[in-house]
Amino acid sequence: MKNPIAFFPFTEYRLSLSLSNIHSLNGSMLVYQDFIDHVNFQLCKDFLVLAYVVLPNQCHFIVQSRSMHPEESVRDFSCSLRRSIYQTFEYFKKEENLIQPIVLPIPQEGIDRVRILKSSIEHFHSLPMRMGLIDENETWPYSSCTWIQNGKVIHPLSKWLHDFLC
Repeated sequence: MKNPIAFFPFTEYRLSLSLSNIHSLNGSMLVYQDFIDHVNFQLCKDFLVLAYVVLPNQCHFIVQSRSMHPEESVRDFSCSLRRSIYQTFEYFKKEENLIQPIVLPIPQEGIDRVRILKSSIEHFHSLPMRMGLIDENETWPYSSCTWIQNGKVIHPLSKWLHDFLC
């Protein structure tokens, strides 16, 4: 991890990973879905995914850490969460190339928290259009943007995301 940090319970973090051509997703629907399934299996053990976007050469997540078990120290808790992140992004590891996700804590109080969360989520959701992967009126299928389409509740966090962004 480029910036090792201590993790704390019920705290939001921004996880980002840029992928080289060697590691990038090849654009097939099955490959994207396979990675999303991998995230649901690995990352969701220790984090609640609040928003995400998976693109051919990068992926971004806003996550909230789990609660701390009574027998865990803060150090053990942080190590466990760090391991979860690495195991999630090991999906992209080829040979001995290093995978270095960027993990940034989001402030827990004040107006900065809301501003950072909202701008990060809006930035994630705008990336596919800005990269030319979709037109302005389309929805990128590999993002949390699909959770809030047409006012339908299609994901447990869709109401939170819709209320937060609106």
